[in-house]
Amino acid sequence: MSIERLRPSIDNRRHWLGSSAGKLNLRCRARSKKKAKTSGVTLDDVIGRYIRESTKDFGKTKKQVLAAIRTYDIAKLTCDQIDSAAIVEFARLLLKDRLPQTVGNYMSHLASVFAIARPA
Repeated sequence: MSIERLRPSIDNRRHWLGSSAGKLNLRCRARSKKKAKTSGVTLDDVIGRYIRESTKDFGKTKKQVLAAIRTYDIAKLTCDQIDSAAIVEFARLLLKDRLPQTVGNYMSHLASVFAIARPA
């Protein structure tokens, strides 16, 4: 079978692109509705709730890192204001006086908060 026969026609590609864009638009609308429910909740609030409601004990490093994150400006942002650009800016701020490994550790602990907070 030749490669040409496996490629979809131009009309099929346009249809696929149009339907995919529509699905993506629906997902974006659904996310924006979810964001409306969490407006006003800051990252500091979320970290505090994460610490209070966790069922397992944290190590001393994780406790220290989460406490430190709560002192930065990013913790004052509401959840709907935090995007990848805000996280990258926070990481760059940390890199000014910390080693890359330490910043990676901060990001890892922050990611665990986001992983739990996203479905809630």
